[in-house]
Amino acid sequence: LAAWKLQPKALRIRTLRKQINIEQALPAGLHFKIANTKDELTQALQLAQISYEKEQLCEKSKSGLRITKYHTAPTTTVLVGKVFDEVIATVTVIADGPLGLPADAAWDLDQFRTKNLRLAEVSSLAIKDNYRRQKALLLLPVLSFAHRYAFDYLKVDLFIAVTHKIVSDDYTGVLMFKPLKIRPGCKYNLVTDARPAGHILDLRTAPQVFKEQYENCKPHQDLHHLFFRSSKYNMQYPEREFTKLMDPVLSPDDLKFCISSLTDGDIQLSN
Repeated sequence: LAAWKLQPKALRIRTLRKQINIEQALPAGLHFKIANTKDELTQALQLAQISYEKEQLCEKSKSGLRITKYHTAPTTTVLVGKVFDEVIATVTVIADGPLGLPADAAWDLDQFRTKNLRLAEVSSLAIKDNYRRQKALLLLPVLSFAHRYAFDYLKVDLFIAVTHKIVSDDYTGVLMFKPLKIRPGCKYNLVTDARPAGHILDLRTAPQVFKEQYENCKPHQDLHHLFFRSSKYNMQYPEREFTKLMDPVLSPDDLKFCISSLTDGDIQLSN
């Protein structure tokens, strides 16, 4: 890792992009959707908890589920990638609301709110261990689904992502995020990571930015096509009645369970 960081950033990014291969075969039956059943939600939250524990990003929980106070908000949506009935990938999209965003704890997001821009934070990204060899390959369609859902259905302008500094090059050099400057003395408490890195992506200009960066790449490395034009993945978007910008999926019983877990002291309550 130390030797990798000593290389010029341009070389590191070029190396990362050469590793992209979006034409490799994915598991049969793979599809992406909103977690809108109790089973899907439970599998997704279990997967996120297991993954975060393994990476030492959170404490163990009594429930075995990664539930934060943001999961109780109607502005939060859990997305999943499934192979038939098994959830093998998940990511949570937390749209801005009365609770704010987890990243508010360490980064100044009000500078964007004052411009009337709609924000969302991507969180709880996890891939099942059984598919670890395909982890990098699965990561791209998962994030593509999150991008499309956030922009087209939540009408999000800016995407926030907080990661470990180790993968910061992936977000800035491959996924076209820009770094956010952390406020001195502030701490991001949603994970137990001492070295968080904040990133921001303007979804309004992302298609053009990706096009400029990837239009001359080989087809198997063309992330512009994957993120904004490809229909090769089975992505199931919500069927909505009337005009709305949220897809709350927690039933009263599910919400009661989440709140119970939170008040039991099992789950992180702070930002």
